[in-house]
Amino acid sequence: MGSMNRARRYASSLSRTPTSRTPHSISWSSAGATRWPGATRKIKSYARQVIKSGFAGKPFAAFSTGGTVFDEKPNLQASEQLYDLLEKGGLTPLARPFIAGMKGYKPPGRQKGTLPETEVARAVEFGRELGAKLSEQQA
Repeated sequence: MGSMNRARRYASSLSRTPTSRTPHSISWSSAGATRWPGATRKIKSYARQVIKSGFAGKPFAAFSTGGTVFDEKPNLQASEQLYDLLEKGGLTPLARPFIAGMKGYKPPGRQKGTLPETEVARAVEFGRELGAKLSEQQA
């Protein structure tokens, strides 16, 4: 839960103003852990608040981790649900939703799983792609 709160605070800070750590302006970045099929009620509520706050036309990126990503029939992932919600709310997507798969994940309360190095490398590349797109928009 602590890492999700940090992710939300960071995503929220991105939406306010650019800083030395975030030189390019991204209006909203949504992060979610897929514990159940789709996004949790709290993160969907937060996304709806962003939509109501006048962010229409602003860029966003959605990303999440999921324990069923590597399964034959993966669950709906939080980032997919948030992507649809924000796009329908008038925000402009910078990229398709990014989904990182967890290894060793068991249903909630049993085992959390770990993020494989391959997924970490994909996440780094996703971040670079977002940075490049934001740089193009700033130019």
